[in-house]
This record gives sequence, C-alpha cells and structure tokens, in this order.
Amino acid sequence: EPRSSVNTSQLTFNADIRIQIDGGGADYIFRIQSPENTFRGLAAYDSDVIFEFLNENADGNRLIGNIIGSDRGTNFENRGGIGIRMDTGPDQNIIGTPNLADRNVISGNGSYGIRINHGPSSMNIVQNNIIGLDATGTRDRGHNIGVDIQWYTFRNQIGGLGRNEGNLIGGNGSGVDFSHSAVNNFVLGNRIGTLPDGNGFTSETANGRGVILKDDPNGNYVGHNIIRGNSSDGIWHRHNYTGRNTFAFNEISENGGWGALITGHDDIYFDNIVADNRNGGYDITNNDSRTNANFPNQRTERTTVRLGHFYDNGGPLIDIDSDAHPNADPGRITGLGPGAVFGDRTCNGCIVDFYVSGSVNGDGTVSPGNAPSNWTPNSLTSTWVGAVRANSSGDFSMASSVIQPGRVIWAIATTPNGESSEAFGHTEVESRGFGIESNPSSPLPRPAAPAQPLPPIPYQSSVLSCSANNGTLSWNDVGANEYFVFATTNGNETYLGAQSGTRLSVAGANTYRITEWSDGFANTATCAGPGPEPEPAGGGGQPQPAEFTCSINGDRLSWSNEGAAEYYVRTVDGGVETFIAGFRGTSATVPDADSYIVIHWSGGRNEATCGGSGGGQQPTGFSCSINGNTLTWTNEGASEYFVRTVDGGVETFVGGFQGTSATVAAVDSYIVIHWVGGRNEARCGGSEPAQPTGFSCSVSGSTLTWSDEGASTYYVRTVTGGTETFFNGFQGTSATVPNADSYKVIHWVGGRNETSCS
Repeated sequence: EPRSSVNTSQLTFNADIRIQIDGGGADYIFRIQSPENTFRGLAAYDSDVIFEFLNENADGNRLIGNIIGSDRGTNFENRGGIGIRMDTGPDQNIIGTPNLADRNVISGNGSYGIRINHGPSSMNIVQNNIIGLDATGTRDRGHNIGVDIQWYTFRNQIGGLGRNEGNLIGGNGSGVDFSHSAVNNFVLGNRIGTLPDGNGFTSETANGRGVILKDDPNGNYVGHNIIRGNSSDGIWHRHNYTGRNTFAFNEISENGGWGALITGHDDIYFDNIVADNRNGGYDITNNDSRTNANFPNQRTERTTVRLGHFYDNGGPLIDIDSDAHPNADPGRITGLGPGAVFGDRTCNGCIVDFYVSGSVNGDGTVSPGNAPSNWTPNSLTSTWVGAVRANSSGDFSMASSVIQPGRVIWAIATTPNGESSEAFGHTEVESRGFGIESNPSSPLPRPAAPAQPLPPIPYQSSVLSCSANNGTLSWNDVGANEYFVFATTNGNETYLGAQSGTRLSVAGANTYRITEWSDGFANTATCAGPGPEPEPAGGGGQPQPAEFTCSINGDRLSWSNEGAAEYYVRTVDGGVETFIAGFRGTSATVPDADSYIVIHWSGGRNEATCGGSGGGQQPTGFSCSINGNTLTWTNEGASEYFVRTVDGGVETFVGGFQGTSATVAAVDSYIVIHWVGGRNEARCGGSEPAQPTGFSCSVSGSTLTWSDEGASTYYVRTVTGGTETFFNGFQGTSATVPNADSYKVIHWVGGRNETSCS
C-alpha cells in the first residue's frame, strides 16, 4: 500500500502499516487450511480468532511484519480473543523471523496471544515478536496467556539462540504456559517480563508469572531466557506428575514471588542466575493449595539444582518442604580454613557443589570476593566454584585456592538419583587454618550442560518460482536483496552471478536454479530451459577458486577474496550452527565460537571452515613439564589449574593452583586441567593412562550399545563430516541414535573415558 514501510527498529516496532482489517467481532478473520501462504503488512483485530491454522494441511505458512490483535497504532484491546491458533496438526509454520522487517506485534487479543493446540502440531517457530505489549514494547496490551503450548504438541520453538531470534513477552497473565503433555518444546533466548532491551521492567511489562508448567508437560527445555520483573513467580509448576523438564542458563531475577516455585518430579535447574526474587530462590514444595487446591498433597521428587549464581534474594536460596524430598535435610560443614573445607551428613555418593561469596559483574556473572560486613545467607552474592563426591559415610572435603579468609563458603548436596538439598554452611573463612587433608576428595569435572537443542528445520517454502522464455530468465520477487542464479547443462552447473532484480538474459541450458536467503536459509526455485547452446568464447561461468580459506584473529574473522558479491558467515558452538549474516567484504567482527563457516556462491557453493576460541577446543600449546619436583604449565588465563598424578595406573587429585607451577611428588606422569572455554588437559612425564579394559561400543541400525562401566550417565556424541555434536546423556547401556559417520560414548568413572565406533 502506498506510504507503508516495514519495521527497522532493533527492539520495538516502527512499521507503518496501511492495511487494517476490523473483524467486527467475527468468529475468525483468516482460517488457513492449505500450505505455504504468506501474510505480510496487515493490522488485523477484533475477532474471536485472528489467524487460525487448522489441520495437517496448514503447513509452512508465514506470518511476518503484522500487527495481530490490535489496530495499526496498537491501541485496540479485545478481552476475549485469540491472536494465532494452531490446531490439530499444523507443522513448520513461521511466526516472525530474525529479519527486523519480519517482526510481528501479537497483542490486544485478551485470551491468548498464540495457542499451539492438539498434536500433532509440531515444529512451528515463533521468533523476534512482541507478544502482549504495544509497538513500543512498554505498554500493556496483554493476554491471559502470551504463548500457550498444550495437548501433545511437540518440537515447537519459541525464540532461539541467534541474533534477533528471541521474543519480547510481557503484560500477560502468564508469559509462556506448558500444559497437558506438551513434550520436547523449546523456549530459548526470550525476554519474559522486561522492557525491550531486557534490562529494566515496569508494572506494564510484567507478566503475572513468567513460565508455567501444569498437567504433565515433560521433556521441555527452557534455556537462555531473561525471566525478570514478573509480579509473581518467575517459574511456577503445578501437579506432582509434571516433570523431566530442564531450565538452564536463564536469568531469573527481580520477580515478585519465588524465582521458581516447583511441584513435580525429575526437573533439572542448571547454571541459572537467581537474583533479587522477593520470596527467595527455589521453593521445592509438595502439591498443595499454593499450586492447586483441587488436588491432594502429593510428593515432589528428584528436583536437581546445580551450579549457577545467587544474589540478593528476599528469602531462602532453596526452601524444601520437610516431606517433599527425601534429601530435604542438608549436610553440614565441620571444618573450614584457608585452602580447604570439610563436612559430613550427606549421602553415599552425594555430589556436593560449593559456592563462594563474590561480586556481580556488569554482564551478570559473579567473581569470587569477600563478603560484605552486613551479609546474610539469603542476600549473599555467590557463585559456583567446584564440586566433590561424598564417600560412603557421607563425608566430603575439597581443597581449593578460592577458599580464602573473608569469603563465605556454602554448599548444596545432590543425591545420585538427582535430589538436591537445601543450602547449608554459609560459613566465613577465618585467617587461621587447620591444615589441608592429605587426600581430599577429587573434584568432579564441571558437568556436561543439558543438551542445547537444535532448532526445528524451517519449512522449505516453494513461493519462489522461475521461468525461461526467449533467452530471458525471470522469477518472482520474494523480498530478497539478491538472487543467485545457476544454469545446468549436461549435468554441469555454472554460477551466473547475483542479481538484485528479477530478470536476467541467459544462454541456453537444460535447467536454471534461483536461490535466495531472505529468511536466513535457502529458498530455491528450479525451471526448465531450452537446452544447451555452444559455450561462449572464453568459457562460461566462474571457475572454482584454487583454495577458499578463512582465519580468526581475536574477534575478527577474515577470508580469501573469491570475487563473490556476498559471503555468508555461520558460527558453530557446542554443536549448534547459527547463521550470523551476509557480508560484502572479506572480514567481519564475530562472537566467540568453537569454529566458523564462511560460504560463497562464486562458481557454485564453496565453503571454508576455521577454528575459534570458544567451547572446549584445546588451546594451541597448552602443555606441562616436570623438572625435579616442580611441575610447570603454560598460562591459559585460567583462574585455577587442577593437578592430578598418575602412578601405577592410579590417578590421584593433588590440588588446585592459581599460578603456573606446583611442587609435586615423583610419579609416573602428571595431568593439568583448566576450564577456559571448556575442559582442557595437558599431560607430561609419562604416557596417558590406559583406556579401561573392555569399554567399547557398537552400532546396529539405529541402536548404539556400549559396555557397562558402572557410570550413572553415559554421554553420546555423533560425528558427521568431521563435525562432532553432543546428542544426549543416557543412564542405560544403549540408545536410539540418528545416522552419523561415527559415534563417541563418554563416561567419568575414574576420570574421563571414551570409546568410538562407526
């Protein structure tokens, strides 16, 4: 429509929409029962349902750049409507993309912003939208529920881990609501209850509760979100049969109730920041009137709370009803001095996580430091510093250089079946010491994070089409900046260049192919040509360059010049591949990652891969050496290095050291470990300990089997095309796995042990 424009704002919505549809209270405005429709640039409002995607044919549709539920000024509010309803089978629909122009405002509907309902509705993607607030992201236009996922729906994704993939969800009774056996859905990287930048909040941006789980949703993953400023609990569970959900790497802060009020079983809270919540951090409670008065008291079991940061909460860090957990009673710290801590009264094999007082950094992390003079256990700022496993009597000890006078140490004990205790200890380290136990408990490796999920595969749209007629190739405009054109003759494909328009004069060929990247993934159209013509003088197309390469220096990624109009950069971190952007030069500033992929289309698809600094790559040159009784190692910038000795095949923990050397006893060999960018290890003075006899694996069809080494968990990784990806952790000795070139199985009985099979 003349004078209309798309959104260009990084955080809000400034599109000028010139087409409004007033439903006048109708049952619905759009009911979609066919695939691959695109709705762009509309303000639609005032009906029971604005967009309804119904049944299994309504797949691969896109809603981009719309206002759904309110007028073009986002002032209208309908207190009984639904913005988007997907019911009984729609798959792979896209509601917003990371492109700023594709952001939707889904607000003013009253009942539900988005409702994904009834299996097999699956693999729908909701990204980069404002849900429940006006176009400025500051005024309440909310719903009873912002995003509702229920009734056996699966693998739907709300948000994402890449740039502009998270949603702003505020002003709702609840931000995200899982219910009724919704399984394996992902809520990633969203701002839930905040202002658009994720930092502040107001009474209008707040949801009642941030995330709700009730009526047996299981296997869902809530990660990397900011859940801040909601008027009640940040996370709220109902019903003890709700379980097996994972909450990892979230910031849960400044909520009006608990950080998380938990009723359920087998839930995992891993490495979250829990701060400034009015009632306290985690409340692990039985099913009672606080969670659902219509159900009798039922026991909450196997809630795991590990790692993370805590600071300035208004109540207990962890509060467990006396009959909610078998492990409700914490252990105790019996001795504490510079360099070591001792305790007892945990369980046989309990993992004891230690936390130390510190200060909050600008990025929300916590650095160890002295406690303030007016500290209390609940308001103390603290961060995880290490873990040990208790012996058969429940006794434990840890030696660490972070245990210094003036700091406060406290702990949480978690049973082998995953039940964490309340926090205990909260003891200040005094300047006088009592010595360090000669054989303290060995530190456990930082546990593998819950698998960061890969997003569902976006639906491959077929709206792009092309045709060839009388030497002219033409295609329809789907909003891309550039279209990449290829011709194939006698099986040989030739790149013809990048075009900003929709027409190109071409020589004869068997077929033509058009590719565009407006959604961050390839959309392709193919059409027939008249057949080959003699190749023009000088040859057709552009030859494949001799070697396409890239390199990383600090945060600057560079690549060789192949004459391409644009180069596409992807990061790979923890096995998760993320599209960054397209660049016209030969370098770009990029975030830290394990590795990088640069792609161009000069002469066909060409790719270069280069290593990065993030996530677990072995830093170049990390090594150690022994001279007499002095062990030295290279400086990798770690706050602490962990030294182990190996003598006669027996591995023994010596201690943690802040420098780059230590005095050690004479043994066969030594191991030095640090955690900068993941677990990194150097060995010196002898050979690596032998692989435990008999640890092996084999694969038959889609079943991977390995020998039983007595580990509580085995970690499976797939290797395909040289890329290694974490798959999952398993408690048995077999798993159903996807196709891959080879597999790795890892366990930690007696140290890190690994076996591979193809």
